[in-house]
Amino acid sequence: MLVHDGENAHNLLIEKLHLHSESYIANEKDKNYLENMALINNMCSWLKRYIYRFIGMRMDNLQSYLNWLVYLFRGQIVKLSAPSP
Repeated sequence: MLVHDGENAHNLLIEKLHLHSESYIANEKDKNYLENMALINNMCSWLKRYIYRFIGMRMDNLQSYLNWLVYLFRGQIVKLSAPSP
């Protein structure tokens, strides 16, 4: 499955790999959409800053670095959503 923004540029990839296509069109007037996009943009920002620290890393280890990032990110979400004493 390929989740994308509806651009036709993805069609070749979808066809070549025999993927199921799921597209979502931006709706800037929808509050729920904006909240979800903020979460994605935040995750992308974290990813860029995190990976930048490991310039020159072995690509064989990329999945391990990404797993660690997800672990850190989930911990941050739990910390932010926990009630303060």
